This record gives sequence, structure tokens and C-alpha cells, in this order.
Amino acid sequence: MPIPDPAVVVAAADGVVADIGEVEETEVVKKRQRRVGIFLSVFDVHTNRAPIDGRVIYRQHHPGLCLDARSPDCSGKNEAMTWAFENPRATLVVRQLTGAIARRIVGWSKVGDELKKGERFGMIRFGSRTEVYLPLDATVTVKVGDRVAGGTTVIARLP
Repeated sequence: MPIPDPAVVVAAADGVVADIGEVEETEVVKKRQRRVGIFLSVFDVHTNRAPIDGRVIYRQHHPGLCLDARSPDCSGKNEAMTWAFENPRATLVVRQLTGAIARRIVGWSKVGDELKKGERFGMIRFGSRTEVYLPLDATVTVKVGDRVAGGTTVIARLP
């Protein structure tokens, strides 16, 4: 059950936190962000969920490779779909990436759709990676190696 607190950000996918770090997000918010990378194995549920209540303001597919999704280096190289969710508190970017086995990203939501935290917006077929980009002043509440559940595990708190 999603947590109603508007400061809470939930995991956008089931899987294991593979990395947490600061990166330049160059597609939507165009500034330094904290990225939480979640690796989804072939045994995880591959449905992706909205990390916050908000409106889809951006959706863009990017062709690319299908490198091992456990590596943070695949972020700029693999086939991906970038999403942005906006509410009065924040704009969060979520990136779906294919992996060595995953070859297909499916997006159900469209720009303009209003989603509730934890609501499904798309999926990635088989092993893959989902990244959530957070403002630098957000407090990350997970660590590398933690298992998270999409739509329910709190991964961060917004200021």
C-alpha cells in the first residue's frame, strides 16, 4: 500500500539497489541529481510504478545497446525510456533501461496522465534497470544491496 505522505518517494521497481550516486541529469531537470539505480533480475516483477503522486510531463524513448543492467555505466548506452513526474513539491525523473536479456520497454502512461504514487506506468521485459533521479537535498533512505518493492519501499524523503 503506497504511503500517502507527499515527502515520501517510493521505489519505481522491484529489485536490488545497485548503486547510489550523484550524476548530471541532462534530459529533463538539467542539473546535478542523486540517482538510485535498481537492478531487476529475471526473477523480479518488471512493472514500473510512479515514485510520487504527479502528472507525467515527459516521456522519451532512446534507442541503444543492451549491456549488462547491473552496471551504472549502462545508463547512457542502453536502450531507455525517460519519464518525468511532476507535482508541486518536485519533478522526479525515472529512467527504464534494457539489459543484456531484456529487449523491450513498454510504456502504458502518456504525457498529461495523472498518476498516484505506486500506480503502474510501464514495464521492462525480463532483467533490466530502473533509475530514480532525486534532488540533491532529498534524503536517501536505502543503501546499495537493499531489496526494494516497487510502489511500497520508501527510497527517499523530499525536503
